[in-house]
Amino acid sequence: PWEKAMFKKNLLIVGSLFAASVPLFIITLLSASRAMKIAGLGHTMSETSEDGFRAASDDYTKLLGLTGTAVTPLRTAGSVILDGTRYDVVSDGSYIEKDEQIKVIEIVGNRIVVSKV
Repeated sequence: PWEKAMFKKNLLIVGSLFAASVPLFIITLLSASRAMKIAGLGHTMSETSEDGFRAASDDYTKLLGLTGTAVTPLRTAGSVILDGTRYDVVSDGSYIEKDEQIKVIEIVGNRIVVSKV
C-alpha cells in the first residue's frame, strides 16, 4: 500500500513539472523569435534578380559554346562574365588566370564547366 501511495505522489510531481514546463517552453520560444526580429537577427534581406540573385533552376544550356572572360582566378571554381552577366563556374580541372578568355564546354544541371580558349 505505501508503494502505491509513493508511486501516485511521484507521478503527480513529475506530471506537474511536465505540465508547467510546456507553457514555459512555448513562452521562451516565442519571445526568442520576437527578440531576434527586433535585434535584426532574423531573415530580413530579399533576394531579388535586380540584386543579382538567380534561381538555381535557370536553364544554362543556352550558354554552351559561349566565350567570355574570367573575373576571378579559377582554381577549379570562380566567376566569369558571359554576355555581360556574371556566372559562378568550375574549370575543366586546369588553373585559369583572371582576365583570361574562357569557353563554356559543358552544362550539368546548374553547373557550368569552362576551359581556356
